[in-house]
Amino acid sequence: MGTSSIKCLAVGFGEPVVVSSAYAKEGPEGIAAALGDSFGQLGMHIELPQVGAVGLTGQVGSYMAASQANMHDTKLWLPWHAAGREKFLERALLDIGRKEFFEMTGMYQPKLASYPIPSILHIKSAYPGMPGDCHLLQPKDWVCGLLSGCFFSDAASWRGLTDWDSKKYVPELMKYAGIDENRLPVLQEWTRIDKNGASLTGLRAGTPISVGYSDFYSALFGMDIGEKGTCFDITGTSEHFGAVSNEPFDAPLIFGRYGEAGKYVHYGVTASSGRAINMARAYAPKQTQIQKKAPIFLPYVNGERAPVFDLGARGVFCGVSENCKPEDLSYSIYEGVAFSLYDIYQELGCPEIKNIKATGGASGIGILGMLKASVFGVPVIAEKLDCGSAMGAAKMAGGEWAREQTMWEPDPELSESLRYRFKVYRRMYKAWQDMTCGLDAQELFW
Repeated sequence: MGTSSIKCLAVGFGEPVVVSSAYAKEGPEGIAAALGDSFGQLGMHIELPQVGAVGLTGQVGSYMAASQANMHDTKLWLPWHAAGREKFLERALLDIGRKEFFEMTGMYQPKLASYPIPSILHIKSAYPGMPGDCHLLQPKDWVCGLLSGCFFSDAASWRGLTDWDSKKYVPELMKYAGIDENRLPVLQEWTRIDKNGASLTGLRAGTPISVGYSDFYSALFGMDIGEKGTCFDITGTSEHFGAVSNEPFDAPLIFGRYGEAGKYVHYGVTASSGRAINMARAYAPKQTQIQKKAPIFLPYVNGERAPVFDLGARGVFCGVSENCKPEDLSYSIYEGVAFSLYDIYQELGCPEIKNIKATGGASGIGILGMLKASVFGVPVIAEKLDCGSAMGAAKMAGGEWAREQTMWEPDPELSESLRYRFKVYRRMYKAWQDMTCGLDAQELFW
């Protein structure tokens, strides 16, 4: 379950089958409709009663409230990008020491207001009485309820409120957030399709369900990210970019436990990559050429998370001339998206990396693969199946399939040119701040 659609991957029936259904509207109603549509599409390719197991994964940071007695009667919808939680994030960062938070959860509280504690505090303040006699859920938890009759989730989806090792909610953090455990989904690994879930999907009642991970961790699992030096790039509406390490350290951006004991992930999350790429495609749908001279683009078209954490920021072109053509602007946007990841890499301290494994809808775009390989100076590897999160869900349910990969090698001459242009890129956000200081940017632009 992604930000804008549900994607289903079926393996073990011959060639892997991937179907997708976009949300016709935001919120639970749109999710339920897309879920039914996805299984309707799958039923055209495979015998649904023959499915041996199902794995779930989903985007996190969006919240709803519902009761198990009437799951479709949802009482709340708070999408991940909704404002109002920032002051509670700042309060939590002040009240709970970084060391203490790390010891309790295996991660540092990131500067992301969509994480559980600031979200719960905001909900209790903005919606008095919530969750009341309902459960507070994230989208995957609710869908799990629709399929199994009970609200189940995983510790990774509730990171920041759970302990990575014990896979349980942390009592001290529950008390700080002011919420009882019986108002949250039960954390467990497996459940089963019930008769209502079977009616909704066409699957056989009793089919095992792997409750799975959040979309981020599921993608890491699906891409076989494990060794130190492996860098990951999970593309989509936003991009998760970072690397695996063997040592804990007090780091900027997002840092926490991953996988087996002794492994950690250190990464940042963008906000606008997918929307910027849509703009590039609109300018030049078949863009494949590297442009030696073109404007430089700051791709914050819907604000930005890492590394600047400014959802009010917007896109900026620098160096537009009378000779600019649509394909020049398209190239600039692709380059800006690659630069946004290299900017995160700089903020992470430039950890040593051997290659970049990429997944998601933009991972197969050739010009992006070449730009990323060249600016980082390491190969970029993408799989033919570009749905990393769904791949992880299928793996957790026991699925296997043949892997096909594409690799882009860095071009040394292009690397030198890109890193020279990146110097301008690094100055552009400061220029944006200076230009809009004291002004209402949203009133001026969008």
